[in-house]
Amino acid sequence: MTRDRLIADADWEGRPFVLIDTGGLGHEDGTGLQDAVEREADLAIAAAQRVLLVVDGKEGLHVLDTEVAKRLRRAGQKVTLIINKMDPGYGGGKQGEFAKLGFGKGREVSAEHGLGFGSLMAEIGADWPEEDRVKDERTRIAVVGRPNAGKSSLVNAWVGADRTMVASLAGTTRDAVDVPADLDGEEVLFIDTAGLRQKRRVEDPLEKIMGGRTVHAIDRCHLAVLAVDSVLGVGLVEKKVAGLIQRA
Repeated sequence: MTRDRLIADADWEGRPFVLIDTGGLGHEDGTGLQDAVEREADLAIAAAQRVLLVVDGKEGLHVLDTEVAKRLRRAGQKVTLIINKMDPGYGGGKQGEFAKLGFGKGREVSAEHGLGFGSLMAEIGADWPEEDRVKDERTRIAVVGRPNAGKSSLVNAWVGADRTMVASLAGTTRDAVDVPADLDGEEVLFIDTAGLRQKRRVEDPLEKIMGGRTVHAIDRCHLAVLAVDSVLGVGLVEKKVAGLIQRA
């Protein structure tokens, strides 16, 4: 479901790091956005100090895994192979296939059950520099509004680069996307959000989750910018979002 780069500050046993989640590579979802998804992923790969290549241990080696591995070798980044879905009691025996990718035998984990992450983090954290966590004092600016109101275009214009995905398809942004930027020497964090609609029109469970994350973005920001479509004007959605901002 991920399309944009999702950037999150995280830590493991007190050691801070930045995690970037990307859209799937090589998979066409019928929206016509795959080229943009892959550009976003390439930007994340270029910015990373280490890339985690996640594969499906139950499905086994897929042709797309091979294509992604070739892409990572061309990028020249340090890669850790993660074999996911190795759930308790699963003995499928397909994990050996992934050695063909050229990144070793890989680390077996189960994201669903939280298994295997201790040894994984010990491996990838071995070459992290020892440093203290610095308090994030950046001004957080959330850009909110209805779907296709131009929120991502506004963020890109302020940042001066294509940092979030833009398309004419409503709902292109699927999550709250943190975009660091420097405005006249001041570090800020823009939060590009998924569009909000009237609750009675929302039937897709994924869209309900997206809406919840947008509300959370409003709660954690210092400043909220309400984007309004100049053609549609101010409607019930804008009034609802304005109310959320006032109550935050």
